[in-house]
Amino acid sequence: MTHSPDSPRKDVKMEKTVLNGAPAPSIEYLTQLVAQLRKFALTLDVLGPGETFENRRAVIQAADELEHLSMALSPRKQSYRGKGNEMKLDRNIDGNNGTGKYALIALRPIKDLSGKALTAVEDALDTLSAHGLLQWGRPHTESEFFVLKLRDQFAEPALVMYAHTAMLHGDKEYAREVKELADRSGTRSPFCKRPD
Repeated sequence: MTHSPDSPRKDVKMEKTVLNGAPAPSIEYLTQLVAQLRKFALTLDVLGPGETFENRRAVIQAADELEHLSMALSPRKQSYRGKGNEMKLDRNIDGNNGTGKYALIALRPIKDLSGKALTAVEDALDTLSAHGLLQWGRPHTESEFFVLKLRDQFAEPALVMYAHTAMLHGDKEYAREVKELADRSGTRSPFCKRPD
């Protein structure tokens, strides 16, 4: 079931092969298994270089495959739309108190943790993952993403083009909201900084 990170995936065929003649595992079971595999990968990372690197890579690939399978089995969710079926940013929907569709977890600082603090953070990540609330955005997976903060020096033209494309596809309200983000992003942001 493993694949080369550089090769295109043949998702439909893979899913049919995995599920052919066997009952589909529950989403809860798969998400828990993914969390356990990722935790094991972290353990291999701590053990040191050498053969553990290849072992860790294999474990991560297995976790990626299972995460993809669990997403394929999950019921598709429609995009959230406001009144009049207009697409809106979650942060602008009444009752959300400015909270967006996603929250961010800074992963780099975790490498500096140890002892009880590290255990607590790992347990928290495992819990979020087990409930299907955590997406790692691994390359070549359905959940792959690219995070862009408004303060990013290069954010404005990306958001302007995004808003323009949304407008071309008829999502006028959504395009307007994204354009408002663009107007206070990049060099216009008081927090502007080069990406690191």
